[in-house]
Order: sequence, then structure tokens, then C-alpha cells
Amino acid sequence: MDQPLLQFFCKSCQYHGVFKTNKFQMKRKFNHFYLSLLGGVLLTLGACSKNDDPRPDPTPTSDYYGVFVLNEGQFGQQNASLGFIKINDMGYSDTTNLGNNANDAIRFGGNMYITVTESNKVVVVNYYSGKIVKTIPMKQPRHLAYLGKNVFVTNYNNRVVTIDTTSLTAVDSIEVGRTPEEIVRMNGKLYVANSGSKDGWSNGNFDKTVSVLNPSPLSISRTIEVAENVTSLTADSARNRLYANTSAIDASRPSRLYAINTQSENEAPVKLTFGASKMSIYGNQAVLLSDNFEPNKKLILLMNLTNRNTEKFIDNSEIKDPYALAIHPVGGDIWIADANGYSAKGKVYVYSNTTLVANSNVNYVPKKFIFRY
Repeated sequence: MDQPLLQFFCKSCQYHGVFKTNKFQMKRKFNHFYLSLLGGVLLTLGACSKNDDPRPDPTPTSDYYGVFVLNEGQFGQQNASLGFIKINDMGYSDTTNLGNNANDAIRFGGNMYITVTESNKVVVVNYYSGKIVKTIPMKQPRHLAYLGKNVFVTNYNNRVVTIDTTSLTAVDSIEVGRTPEEIVRMNGKLYVANSGSKDGWSNGNFDKTVSVLNPSPLSISRTIEVAENVTSLTADSARNRLYANTSAIDASRPSRLYAINTQSENEAPVKLTFGASKMSIYGNQAVLLSDNFEPNKKLILLMNLTNRNTEKFIDNSEIKDPYALAIHPVGGDIWIADANGYSAKGKVYVYSNTTLVANSNVNYVPKKFIFRY
């Protein structure tokens, strides 16, 4: 079968076959990997609507399509930035200076929300123009998720804050565990990774829980005990599983990935034999970044989400420090960012299945992708 995945088209998403005119785009064939991704593509397109994804009807040009890159910046250097890679030629430019230590970004409707931790603010940026709409002061904001009409932010005051996306103001907050990091939504709930790292690195007292929140009114539903220093979460809504990753503390407490059955309060999290700092789900499979699947190797992995069988996936020998990961929600291309030692400028690599098809130089410590399509 010789039809590329990218021929699928959703009018409400206004996807026009982004990669069709790319000089680097290769003719793709369905294989065992892309067949598994097809289900995820159809689900994505079927879910598109003006209610879910409110946006005007711009007249796109070749320069419109691309990827926003959130660059964390060098700590203390005030050089965090939001950049943009144009798909037509993979040209990169910085669009917005952000301050000190940008940490996370999400898109909701016509805006993007960006946490800039050490500058103590959430920056709201227009999705279409890349211009700053508003800055919301907040003490050390970390990660973001949206649910309903609100955006939720974790911060190092041990709280989750609700931002009303109409007024662009903080309207509610609740105390969770210590030093909360990533927050995700799944099946009408919010899940918060509590690391306890602020205390843990000084006195060894790390948090080891995930808080489960009801969004409205904002309240704690329950707390799940996992392991010390939970930092990242990935929601697998199709299988009612939450994947929680713990960051390494020392040689005796390495990074580990845990699978949590969110439908059972009595079932203990399943501990895997490796950690995964980033995880991106597409259909029945997930791509992962791991630094301990094999000793002293930073690898790109592929996991079957049905049986959790995991294998090395992409030859990433040229990527020094894989730091960001995303899969294009329509095309299925895999985007990986290299932090390049965290002191030099980073680089972005694009893979079609396991084949490297493009790359682009970006700014310091690229951490998050948001696709514009």
C-alpha cells in the first residue's frame, strides 16, 4: 500500500498535508508501526471540532505550518525563549524572549500557556502570531494541563492553581503534595506528580505520591503512593493507565517507570525495570526517552502498551542529550530535541518511523514542542 498517512484531512483542524511539499519528505509506506498509529490518527481527527479547538479561519501560507519550540534556556541566564520551525524549509527563528527557566507549554484554543519558573510567571502567547497576550504572576510555576475551560498549573508553593481562560486570571488553588511537577488530565480527573525534591535534596525526605484532583470544584479525590521523587506523568486514557516516572536520586534509587491502573484503588503500581523521562503515546504504542534501559546509554524506545514489551527503536547515536519528545498529532512524525550538554545551543531531529528526515538548530535547552498545523 503506497498511500502516505499524511493524506488524511480534517477541515475543522485545517490540516492540509503539511509535509507534502517538503523537499526532505520521503514517500512513506504503511508498516507494522504505522498500522498501529493509524488508530490514533483517526481518533485524533474524529475528535476535532470547533468546540474542542476554537480557532479562526486563517489563510495559511507555507510559513504558517510548523512547530513552536520552547527553549528552557541556561539556568540564571535570562535566555529562555519561544522559537518556531517552519515546516517548508525547517528554518528556525526565535519569536519571544521569556526570561529565566521556561519549563512547560500547552496550547488551549487560540493561546499557548508557558511557565517561566524562575521569572515567577505564566506567559500567555497567541497561537497564531506568537505574540504575548498577557503575563500572569505566579510563584515558581512548573507544569500545565487543561480540562474543561480552565488551565491548571503546578507550582513550588505545593499548590495547583486554576487559570480561567476567559479572564486569563488565577481563580482558585489547592494544596497538593510537596514540590509538585507534572500534571496531566485523564477521564475527567487531574493527576499531579509530587516529587518533594525541594526538601529531598537537602534532607532526603522526598515525596512519593500522585495526587488525584476533581477539577470543579477543585478538590483532592485521592492520593496514590508510587515511589520517591515522582516527576513526570503520561496518561493512557484508552487503557485507563497512568505512567509515572521517578527521577534518579542516587545509584541505589535509579529512575523507574510505573504503570498505574486508575480504575482500581487497591492495585499497586507496576514497577518497570527502567525509567523514561519522556513518553509520547500514539495509538497502541508509545515512544520513550530513557537513560537506563541499558547501562550508560540514552535511548529512544518503543513500547507496546498492551503488554508493555519494550525495544530499542531509533538509532539516536548522534543525539547527545535527548530532552524533548513529541509525535505529530496528524502526521505521526517523531520530533526529538537534543539539549546538547545544556550549555551549547540545542538541535531538533525529525524521524519518519526510524528514518531521520530533517533537523534544525534551535536555542538553549529545547524542552517542549507545540505543533501548528
